[in-house]
This record gives sequence, C-alpha cells and structure tokens, in this order.
Amino acid sequence: FFVATHSRSNYTITHLTLAQMFNYGSGVDIATGADGTQRTLWRHRINEGLFFADIHGLGYEVVAISPAFEHVALRQADRFIDTGQLNEFEWAVAQVTGVRPIVEALLPELPADLHRARVVDAYRITEAVAGESIARPRFVFTHIVGPHSPQVFEADGGAVPLRGLALPYDDSLEATQLGMSEYTRRLEGQLTFLNARTLGLVDRIVATDPLAVVVVFSDHGS
Repeated sequence: FFVATHSRSNYTITHLTLAQMFNYGSGVDIATGADGTQRTLWRHRINEGLFFADIHGLGYEVVAISPAFEHVALRQADRFIDTGQLNEFEWAVAQVTGVRPIVEALLPELPADLHRARVVDAYRITEAVAGESIARPRFVFTHIVGPHSPQVFEADGGAVPLRGLALPYDDSLEATQLGMSEYTRRLEGQLTFLNARTLGLVDRIVATDPLAVVVVFSDHGS
C-alpha cells in the first residue's frame, strides 16, 4: 500500500465528492452551466463525468456496483450490478404506505438485515467480478455504504440489533439516539469488520491480477 498521508476531503457529502472526482473540477464549477444557471441534478453530473469519456476512449469497460442511493449510483456504467435489496426510494415508499406498520410489527429487524446484506453483497460481487476472465481492461467502482451510520456490524461481522424501518443514516442522529459512548463502541466494531473485509478484498483482487491498480478512499469525512 501507498498511503496518502496528507489527503483531505473537500466536501462532506458523497454527491459533491463524486461529481468533483469524475469531472476534474470543483463542485461549484460543475454545478454551474456555461450560462451561469445552476445544474442541480447531481446524478447527471456524476454519470456524465469527463472521466468516463476519457476512460472509454482508452478502451475500458466501466462496471459499477449499486450503493442503494440512486442520486450517486453509476447507472450509466457499461455494466451496472444491483445486489437486489431496496434502494432509498423504495424504502421511502414503504415508510409512507401500509407496509411500515406490518414490517415493524412482524419483521422489525428486516431493514437492518437488508442493509447489512447489501454491504456484504457489494464485497462478494466485487470479488466475483475480479475473478472473471476479461477481453479488455475495466474500471470497477464499488461504493461501500459504511462505516458511517447505521452501525449494523459487530467487529466479528455479527449483527448489531437494530429495529425499525427508519434507519439512522446520519452519524449525528445515531450518536444522539445512542449516546456517544454506545455510538463509539458500535462504530469501532463496524470499522474493525469493514477494515478487515476491505483488506481481504484487496488481497483477492491483487492475487487474481498482480498488475491491478486498486484505490481505496473515503468519499467524505463524517
């Protein structure tokens, strides 16, 4: 590993970081059209980024694993792989319909189970993609939704008991709900599991292709 010791995050939210990264510019410039008008559909700015035209020009295939958040999903990738769990729009529909009381009464831990499954599946599918035979080079983008809230993994990968349809996706909200001591304990457990899983994934990729270039980065600070 080469670790960038002085790296910094320009933004504290995912869509701004990805828009900047895939367009080689600042969020302000990317959000403003040539005529000075504001362009607020960030998923377009991300999916239509200059980077993808450049890498396609070099003969690369773009493969993306779904992060569950559609406003930052690379839906225009050559190959988009959905792990099968509900995305944020589908969860929102469930929360404002009759589904919510049914789920919370009969399967209160289902939302946390599905969130946990999405994270594990993202690792699993990336490993599978890395093991495929390919005819041309690929850029594979995997967005792991963690270690930020909700904290759903113990250090050994076991389930943190979390009930209800409205999961706390905001760090400050979860810290307020749990108290700082319990939040910190859960965050440490989730970090321990995800760090080990990430290192294992990198090892698998490099074992499959020793010439692979692997970049591990956080899309924002929390």
